[in-house]
Amino acid sequence: MSKLLIVANGEKPSFAIAENLLEQADLIIACDGAANHLERCDVIIGDFDSLTTSHDAQLIHDDSLMESDLTKALNRYPNATDIIGISGGRPDHILGCMMSIVETKSKATAHFDGWEMKYVNREIIFQLAKGKIFSLFSIGNCGGVTIAGAKFELSDETLNTGTRGLHNEGLGNEVKISVDNGDLLIFIEC
Repeated sequence: MSKLLIVANGEKPSFAIAENLLEQADLIIACDGAANHLERCDVIIGDFDSLTTSHDAQLIHDDSLMESDLTKALNRYPNATDIIGISGGRPDHILGCMMSIVETKSKATAHFDGWEMKYVNREIIFQLAKGKIFSLFSIGNCGGVTIAGAKFELSDETLNTGTRGLHNEGLGNEVKISVDNGDLLIFIEC
């Protein structure tokens, strides 16, 4: 499977994480000004209000103010596998980047220092070492939420926007989370 990396114009995770993802990417898509901080990118998408450097890349100019540059990239590249650069800076932009992932129901993994974030599209299964943390956040109401293989399990519960899913722990085995309806984000400690 091709690795498609989207780079948003926020702070990148540590050099080791970012460099590894950049090296493994088959296609690097920069959201507007993110290209200013990259040696290589294949596509630059956005309204170009913060782009100050030139690259030998495909330019996709989109002046629409109805969605963020990250949402534009995720809509155009729905098979994106990874995202970096969504933390740091203004708090409204950080939350906006997370909402872009929800809005597009992206399958990409967002990378932070020591953490990953994913949109739970019906079901997610992952290995988690004993004591490692994960947190679920419902964006609106989520029905039929089930958590198996974790310290705090749920069975066909409803989660509402709030902190009910904050801080759960792995038991050193497979964790399985499913949701019947609604938008659910998971943060997983690496």
